[in-house]
Amino acid sequence: MMNTCDAAVLVLTYNRPENLLKLIDLLRKYKIKNVYIHADGAKDLMSDKAKCDETRKVINDNADLFGGKVNLSSVNLGCTPATIGAINWVFESEESLMLLEDDCLPREHYFHFMNSMLMRYAENEKVFCVSGALPRLDFASDDSYFFSKFASAWGLGLWRRSWNHFDLSMKSLDWFIYSCSYSNRVFPTMRAKHYWFEKFESVKFAQGTSGWDYCWAFAVLLHDAYVIYPSRNLITNIGYVGVHGANHDSPWLGVPTESFEITEYPAHVSSNVQFEIELNELHVRLFHKTRLSTWIKYELPVVYFLLRSLKRFLLN
Repeated sequence: MMNTCDAAVLVLTYNRPENLLKLIDLLRKYKIKNVYIHADGAKDLMSDKAKCDETRKVINDNADLFGGKVNLSSVNLGCTPATIGAINWVFESEESLMLLEDDCLPREHYFHFMNSMLMRYAENEKVFCVSGALPRLDFASDDSYFFSKFASAWGLGLWRRSWNHFDLSMKSLDWFIYSCSYSNRVFPTMRAKHYWFEKFESVKFAQGTSGWDYCWAFAVLLHDAYVIYPSRNLITNIGYVGVHGANHDSPWLGVPTESFEITEYPAHVSSNVQFEIELNELHVRLFHKTRLSTWIKYELPVVYFLLRSLKRFLLN
């Protein structure tokens, strides 16, 4: 088992000092080197400032772990701008990175897996990233790892060359939804397609203030690229407080990690269809409501836009 980390590790934190300390303890336990950390600034609340001050004290107390690779924001940027800025910051100096939010606790095997994948597929333009996390699914794989076109941001492994395709404005979204024949083939069901289209449009409407992970998922789909997943979960997310922690019953939160070793390498890069079916069924079941207007919008767009124009005309 490797106990050193070759690729850079980027830790993202904000106002959860207890979580950060747990992550730092693991990084020290696993003897991880080349660690960067970015801390977002406090909102204009005394309680938030106190928590951010505690978080920065944890960073200062562990300065030797980061070796000067510390980026402390003087203002509150918000999750999406802070994350994008931090990734760009690291890629000014590094070719690849592992992204760990302070609520993502990795197993030691995570670092071995990430290093192996980031080295093995560094030059493969069709592979965009590596995930360290699996949600609770009935799915099981006999392979050491597998591929999918649907990205997960927890424990994300990235290359600079793939991050260059990230587009916060999602300027190709309308083309992808309404003109790209590939977008009708990649989703396992119509409801899954509608879920992702609605999610992508809501993130684009937010104009860069939220949803960076969905922007990244869109970039992977747009370029017909792949994500690598381990066959066992290697990240436990403990983020019950924060942006992603509203639902304590979430199949993504608190999933135990498992022992893991790479025993074989797939001969070809292609999607694991069963995983994609189950993953999309999970998204649809939890987050998507079927509406006639949605079906018309994405299946009969000409009719949808005519009806919308008629409604505007009648209201005026």
